[in-house]
Amino acid sequence: MRCIPPSILEQAWHNSGGCCQRCGSRLAWERRGCKGGWGKWVAHSISGLQKPSLADYEILCWNCHRDEVVNRIHTFEKQFAKHHTKWIGCETSRSSSEASI
Repeated sequence: MRCIPPSILEQAWHNSGGCCQRCGSRLAWERRGCKGGWGKWVAHSISGLQKPSLADYEILCWNCHRDEVVNRIHTFEKQFAKHHTKWIGCETSRSSSEASI
């Protein structure tokens, strides 16, 4: 994980009003990055590219952040499987036609 410039982190926190920007749960500044207990939160990169821009970050509680990461993984797996299935289909078709030659 790249380091978020402190000014961007502080502004994103200020914009969130100390609440998760997905579910609205209250968060605690000192609980950033913690994985257990009340008020834990993460500055989440919306693009996934961790751009040094305020527009690329939202403040999420640990649960919403986890859900977002799991969703991205599932989306990637579906895209990979779709692409991989097409590739296997091409190889299978080619192998079948080569076998008949």
